[in-house]
Amino acid sequence: MNRSVTAISFLMLVFFLSLSGCDGEDPTGTGEGSFRYPVVVIETTMGDIVVELYRDYSPGTVMNFIRYIREGFYCGLIFHRAIPGFIIQGGEYDEDLKPRRTRAPILNEAGNGLSNLRGTISMARTYEINSA
Repeated sequence: MNRSVTAISFLMLVFFLSLSGCDGEDPTGTGEGSFRYPVVVIETTMGDIVVELYRDYSPGTVMNFIRYIREGFYCGLIFHRAIPGFIIQGGEYDEDLKPRRTRAPILNEAGNGLSNLRGTISMARTYEINSA
C-alpha cells in the first residue's frame, strides 16, 4: 500500500477548497478505501487531491476530520497559506478571509509512529500541543 500522496506544487495564490461531501454525498461512501483506510477527495480549482486516512494510527484525528467533512465545514473554504516546497494550508478561512468557527481541539496523536513527510497531510495546531 502506498503511504504517500502525490505531491502538488502550489503558487502563492488562493485556491478554493472543497471536500467531497459538499454535494450532500457521504465522502467516505464511494467504495474506495476501507473502514481502516478511508479515502477522501479534496476538490480544488487546480484539480483533485486524493488522500488516504490512517484511522488505525490516528483514530481521533481521522474521525474529527471526517466529522467536519460530513458537516460540510470545508465547503467553500480556501488554501490561505502556501510556501513553495514546504506547505499548503487550508480549511479555516472563506474567500473573504473570514475564519469558520471550529469545535473544541482534539488530543495530539503525533506519537503514532508516522512522520510528516512530503505529500502527507496533518492537522495544524498552535504552540499548545493539544490544539488541533
